[in-house]
Amino acid sequence: MIGVGDLLFVAALWGVPLALLWLSWHRYGAVHAATGTNSSFAGASMALLFLSSGIWIVFYAFVLIGEYYKAVSSVLSLGPKPATLAVANIVVCFVSFVLSLFMPKTVHGTVPFQRAITLATGYMLLVWMFALTVH
Repeated sequence: MIGVGDLLFVAALWGVPLALLWLSWHRYGAVHAATGTNSSFAGASMALLFLSSGIWIVFYAFVLIGEYYKAVSSVLSLGPKPATLAVANIVVCFVSFVLSLFMPKTVHGTVPFQRAITLATGYMLLVWMFALTVH
């Protein structure tokens, strides 16, 4: 039986990353719409953040489903080890954060975008570090 605590835990590990992605995407729209600027750093930062969050959501879905269906856990064992996946995604989050810092602050919308990226990558770093300690 799934309890309320379990649902809150899953909401924190799925809902918060999705909400932070939405916030970052919303802030990215202002930077991307700014005229006369190159938003490639912002785009690369968003792409890496989406990659890390997407891998987390799929990975955690496999872990949750694998508790009930043994076939899924055998498929999960074919992929990379959770620790390898976590370390790689910690690096991806860090690079996403650093790329967002290269954007000039004079561009309209850059500061809110950098704050959103900082919040999202910080949370994802914590999530991936959690994944390192659990497995």
